Amino acid sequence: MTPETVLQLREGERRTVPASVLAASGLSAGELQDRLARFVRLRRSWESGQVRVEAGRVVGSQTFGRLRVTVEPRLAAAEMAALIRYAWGRDLAKAQTQTRVAREGLDELIGRLLADEAQGILQQGLARRYERRTEALPVLRGRPAFTENFPWRPEGMTRIVCTHHQLTADNLHNRLVRAALERAVYLDVSVPTRRALAAHRAAWRGVAGAMAPSGPDFKRARERTDRLTEPYALALRLSELVLRGERPAGLFAAGEESAGFTLDMAALFEKFVERALRERAEKEGLTVRAQSPDRGAFLDDFGKPYRRVVPDLVVYRDGVPVAVVDAKYKPYWPASVGGRPERKVSTADLYQLFFYAQRLQLKHGLAEPPAAFIASPLPAAKEREAEPIDDRYRRVTWRAGGRAEGVVRLVFVPLTDMLHAVGSVRRNTLWAEVWSPLISLP
Repeated sequence: MTPETVLQLREGERRTVPASVLAASGLSAGELQDRLARFVRLRRSWESGQVRVEAGRVVGSQTFGRLRVTVEPRLAAAEMAALIRYAWGRDLAKAQTQTRVAREGLDELIGRLLADEAQGILQQGLARRYERRTEALPVLRGRPAFTENFPWRPEGMTRIVCTHHQLTADNLHNRLVRAALERAVYLDVSVPTRRALAAHRAAWRGVAGAMAPSGPDFKRARERTDRLTEPYALALRLSELVLRGERPAGLFAAGEESAGFTLDMAALFEKFVERALRERAEKEGLTVRAQSPDRGAFLDDFGKPYRRVVPDLVVYRDGVPVAVVDAKYKPYWPASVGGRPERKVSTADLYQLFFYAQRLQLKHGLAEPPAAFIASPLPAAKEREAEPIDDRYRRVTWRAGGRAEGVVRLVFVPLTDMLHAVGSVRRNTLWAEVWSPLISLP
């Protein structure tokens, strides 16, 4: 059933809409807010019959009843394609860095990317593995399965149950891709994209069996990645997105269904920062560790972990931490009068980073805490509605008793410019320029 009402927003947009628009969902404003959770916030408006709608950092679409809520990313389609490919580990030297789409929207973009990855897999050759088979055959193949053949079976004179290994494309990786293609043809995509997805679905139907995947299936597939299945890496991430949605927490309630899927731009930005920083740091002899949990920071009275601490990125030189980096998908760059920040770094972000730095200092017995950085996106010059803050406002010092105990520095990541350069010769130069405040640490 096609939704009769579409509420279309841009990432971060705030708008007042008539309450009648939301009524198409068949839910009350409170119930709809519970279903949408972090995707879109609904607030009461002072105007009669109006509702304040606020889109956040999560993009995509969700459908409830006859209402479809869509949040489009700020980035253009080609830039989003490059961001997804780069953040999710695609070798861009072998990939198409510019994806042309016939329409806007996450459905179209993900559908086009999945079709492109499927085409690339077919061109390189489907992954084939030796799979264990146990079946009744007219001739002996492999070894007989004695427990299956005895006691005597009526058809034992003509067939014998054998266990053997067969080279086949009907394996976990191809089954997961097929399951995603089965679902993707029903996304809200253009006719050319749907036609491409349907053609690939027919190809995978001919080589892989059907399955209803779950989270552990994708985890097993990632753990089995090798030379043969390496080209499937991005296709599997896209397949998981299509099939499982990566929806915000709390989206579903018992008995309620929602069509569509969403993507958290903050999580995608974190993966982008991780790969970009690692590429540059490794050239300088540094090591970057991502999401490395510290379970000994908070303990209960029994000496057991109470809460674990997980910094985004820690940079090491010869095993010694020199910097801790937190990727924040927040607009900390705009300046107001006098170059002052229009939005200051939140207290929670400052506390978090200073804690990480102090914890690493104590844990490793350092004379001073490691440098602390917040990596925040910076739009391209033509996309900015204001000037970036002055350099003197990009450092926050923590003082205790008149003594400086730590410094947090803002590093602005020119996301659009980096995405344009990711497949060009400018890549190394731009990466060095962006990460120079961190790489130049003693």
